[in-house]
Amino acid sequence: MAKKDEVVEKAGLVCLNVRLLRIVPQIKLGCVFDVYLAIGLLPNRIVIFGDESSAIPSADTRRRGNGPSPNWAASLCQNLYASCDSFAPLASAQGFVGSVIDNVVSNTSSPDLRDQVDRWIEFEMKARNNGFGPERSSLFALLFGTNDMWKFSYMDRKDASSAVEASLDSMFDHIGRVARHWANPPQVLVPTAIDVYALSGKVCALGGHALMLKLAGRWTKYRLQNDTAGEALKTSVFTRRKWNEGLEKKGKILEGRKSDALGCWPVVYGNPEKRGERWLARCQRHMFEGKWDTVDSMHLGAREHEIMAEEAVKYLL
Repeated sequence: MAKKDEVVEKAGLVCLNVRLLRIVPQIKLGCVFDVYLAIGLLPNRIVIFGDESSAIPSADTRRRGNGPSPNWAASLCQNLYASCDSFAPLASAQGFVGSVIDNVVSNTSSPDLRDQVDRWIEFEMKARNNGFGPERSSLFALLFGTNDMWKFSYMDRKDASSAVEASLDSMFDHIGRVARHWANPPQVLVPTAIDVYALSGKVCALGGHALMLKLAGRWTKYRLQNDTAGEALKTSVFTRRKWNEGLEKKGKILEGRKSDALGCWPVVYGNPEKRGERWLARCQRHMFEGKWDTVDSMHLGAREHEIMAEEAVKYLL
C-alpha cells in the first residue's frame, strides 16, 4: 500500500491542471473565509462534496418551497445555469448531520468524503453503462472543515494538530481518487475552514478573555458550560490555522503556486480593539450590513452563502 505522501504526490501528477489559485480578492466577508478556485472553462456541471451546508434538496422539495434557504452550492449552480450533482448529506429538521472528511480520524459515522466519493464513482459508472458520456466541463467543489474543527477542538493541541494533518491527507487522497476516475484532470474548488471569531460580530467590541466567553450562538449554548476558560475555543482557532496552512502546502503540490498570505489570522490572537479605528469601523460596517448573519458561531448563514456563490461566479466569469 502506498504511503499517504506518495498517494498525494501521485494525485498531484494526475491532477496536473488542477489550479488552486490565489485568494479571491473581491470576497466580501471580512476575512471570514478564503476561496481557492479552479479556473478554466465555465463549468456546465458542478459536483458537490461536503457537509450538510453544501447539500441540495431534491427538485420536488424545492418546488414545494418548504426546504431550507438556498446554500452556496445551489446558488452557484443556479447562477451559472449549470447542472448540479450533490453528494453531500441533507440535514434533518432537528439539526446538523455532522459530516467530516474522514470518519476514522474524527471517530464518527456520518457520510464522510470517502463515502461520498464512493457514491459518485458508482453514479458515474452507472451513467457510462447506460450510454451517457462524462460531462467534460465539470467543476468539483469540496466544502469540509467546520464539523472537523469542532470535533478537533475537544483534543489537546498535539492530537488536534495530528488530526488536521490526517484529515488533509485523506481529503487529497480522495481528490486523487476523483482524478483517477475522470478522463481529464479535474477542476477543484476548496474553501478553507471558517474562522470562528470572525463569525461573531462581538469580535468588534470585545477582546481578550471576554471575547472567549461571550461568543453568541451554538458555541455558547453547547460549550460554555464546559469551557469556561475558553480552551476549546482557542484550540478551535488553532486547528483552523493549521488547516489553512496545510491546505496551502497541499495546494503547492498540485499547482506549485502559493496563494496570498492569510491575512485574517493575526486578528484572532490579540485584542481586536488594538487593531485600530479603521479595522473596527470595517468590522462594525459588516455587522450593520448583516454580513455575519450566521446560524450559530461556526456555520455560515444565508447571506454568507449568497455572497460566497456570487464571488465565485464573478471569479469564474
